[in-house]
Amino acid sequence: MAMLRAYLPLALLLCFLDACHHETPGEAIARYSAAIRQDSSDAGARYHRGLAYLALGNSLAAAVDFEAAIHLRPDFAEAHYQRGLLYAPSSNDWFAARAEYDTALRLNPRFAEVYVARAAIRGWNGVPANNDSILEDIRQALGLNPRLATAYVLRGDFKFFLLRQVDSALADYATAIRLAPGDPQAYERRADLYKSSIHKSPDYDRAIADYGEAIRLAPDSGDYHRGRGHAYFLRGRAHGDTSDYRRAVRDFTAALAIDTSVWSPQSLPYRYRGLAHVELGELDLAIADFTNSLQESFPEEATYLDRGLAYVRRGDRTRARADFRKIVALHDDTLLTRVAREQLRRLGAP
Repeated sequence: MAMLRAYLPLALLLCFLDACHHETPGEAIARYSAAIRQDSSDAGARYHRGLAYLALGNSLAAAVDFEAAIHLRPDFAEAHYQRGLLYAPSSNDWFAARAEYDTALRLNPRFAEVYVARAAIRGWNGVPANNDSILEDIRQALGLNPRLATAYVLRGDFKFFLLRQVDSALADYATAIRLAPGDPQAYERRADLYKSSIHKSPDYDRAIADYGEAIRLAPDSGDYHRGRGHAYFLRGRAHGDTSDYRRAVRDFTAALAIDTSVWSPQSLPYRYRGLAHVELGELDLAIADFTNSLQESFPEEATYLDRGLAYVRRGDRTRARADFRKIVALHDDTLLTRVAREQLRRLGAP
């Protein structure tokens, strides 16, 4: 398993605020642009303008400025680190990100944040050598900065996903929250654990509360709305509470409204909003959501079953058969296939 999420938002924001003396990003860009016009060899101005562009979400402009800063000053460790962070979200660019992190650490071996960033893109596949490397990077980071919240978040993830050490992971997330209460990531990770079946008994109430805090801190994050919507859906299914399905629909709708980019994973929120609509008896809305989910990139094949069952409830046996047959055609002998075949048997000819 590889950790795809980056550990940047709070660190970037604090760095930007410190560098720009509480200016707005636009004001900082104007000031550093003026400095660059006066001295085109000012690597620091390029770097700090890149941070301001990042604060505005303009990663392309930031990348150009970090590249220029490195060209002007090849030993600029911070610029190598920031360029690595820009590479890191894409697994196709992990080699490039790793090269930037290694360079930053060669230039500044006491750069704690880089150890965390490097650990996050190592091979999270359970291979002992990789596990040892991940833990060593985290140990180095905390040795340099025992108050580095992102290191505790990453170590919590490692214990959660790979070691299944639930209590220890919760302790690391709690430490991260105590050290950086304004960073939503640790709240989200802890919510993910509370919601997960890995937890001894899923605690949907605590998961919903933590997602709520993450949303309060970052209301424009589709991830946090998706997470809370899923927690509401699971709690509704566990307790038969239709009001939770309504809450799930609201959160999935918010996530879909926020994440309008073609790169955002929309198939799951559509699918789960559809499942919530089914529980509420809103079959037309459910079928529309399942259809949208299937039109997204990498849809879940189980969504054909979901839509087929909704068609059955609506009395549309022809379309139901078509969906069940798609599942049978896609698979050999799997549980999903067996369920689809049983549904076809119940529907009978044709």
